[in-house]
Amino acid sequence: MKTLLLVDWQNNDYQNSDKAHSGAAVINGSYLLEQWRKKGFNVVHVLTDCVKIWKSNQWRKQRFKSESPIVDNTILREFTPLDDETLLWKPDRSAFFNTNLEETLTPGQQIYCTGAATTGCVLATAIHGDALGYEMHFVEDCIFDKDQQRHDRGMDILPKFGRVVHSKDIV
Repeated sequence: MKTLLLVDWQNNDYQNSDKAHSGAAVINGSYLLEQWRKKGFNVVHVLTDCVKIWKSNQWRKQRFKSESPIVDNTILREFTPLDDETLLWKPDRSAFFNTNLEETLTPGQQIYCTGAATTGCVLATAIHGDALGYEMHFVEDCIFDKDQQRHDRGMDILPKFGRVVHSKDIV
């Protein structure tokens, strides 16, 4: 079975990124989601309560204070979960950490990861998913980071934990 894992398609990541870079990922990601749903494949949305995390972690508070980030948990409209899709809230970066994601998946299954941020939550999920034995795939044109340079650095690392694919190759 294949699962499309939608990681943090939320306003905070989008609003805090370079719109040329993240805008293309949103267009590609929403098209992939639409095609995935038409085929009846499994869809899992995993979101971060960034407001809670940033308010509770002193180190992050100090770090983000200088950046003045937009802190908004709102899901981007294009990625609104349907009633029959799994929606999980994660307490930190990895989609597997302290969530019941593993209970919604079968061992060794193919996971196609999209979302934000390449060097943050997507990378943490990649490392964790690979360690748990899942066949991880990273949809390069449906993943974004704060800017293109950070995304490119993350894309250099992700192949160590799975296969990098393009959305057009999997729809």
